[in-house]
Formats: sequence, C-alpha cells, structure tokens
Amino acid sequence: LEAWPGHPALVAISTLCERLHSFRADSPLMQFLTGCELLLKRCWEWEAVACRETSIKPQIDALAALVLRWRRMEVEAWPALLRRAAERAHDAALLKIWARLFHVVNSHLWADSSAAAADDDAADASAAGAD
Repeated sequence: LEAWPGHPALVAISTLCERLHSFRADSPLMQFLTGCELLLKRCWEWEAVACRETSIKPQIDALAALVLRWRRMEVEAWPALLRRAAERAHDAALLKIWARLFHVVNSHLWADSSAAAADDDAADASAAGAD
C-alpha cells in the first residue's frame, strides 16, 4: 500500500483486513468465513495485476487453506445439525400425540369424577331443599 497509495485493490484488501480485525473473538465463525472469502477474492484480484516482486501468493494459499478447512468443518457439521433438528421435530410431534392419547385414555376417569361430583351436588341440593 505504501508503494502504491490509493490503489483500489490494495485499499479494499486493507479495509477488509481492518474489518476482520475488528470482529470480536466470540463472533460467529461464518462471519469470519465470509470476510475471509471476500478478502481472498480481493487478494486474487491483486495477484492478477501484480508483478512477481509484489506477489502475495503464499499468503493467498494460506488463507485459501484456512477457508477450505472452515468450509469442510461446516459441511461435516451438517449431518449432526440435521439429525438434531429431526429429533426435536420428532419430540414435538410425540408430545402432541402423547397429550391427546393421555386425554383419550384418561377421559373416562374425568367423566366418572365429574358425574360423581354432579350427583353429589344434586344430593346436596335436594338435602338443602328438604330442610
């Protein structure tokens, strides 16, 4: 940047580096990954017009390896994430079915107890009327 001040590709690379550096350590990995991919794109643009003396090919290769490793981690995490989402959906469906089943199986108990309560209320009312 010092040799070519104001060069658009170098300014973009510098800006992206500063932005990546400003991310908090607990930021989502995908935020870093997106920033690194943008940086990699800008670096390739610089590499396309730069001479051999100003090549940043070793840095590009290291950044590309990092991006590839993070993408591989993402792809390897998908099966577990999908399995966990399926388990949650299955558990939610079971909970709905269980609640319905419980109500159906035990409804006779509630019907008997409500009928007994109604009989008790009627008996109380007739006893009160006899007084």
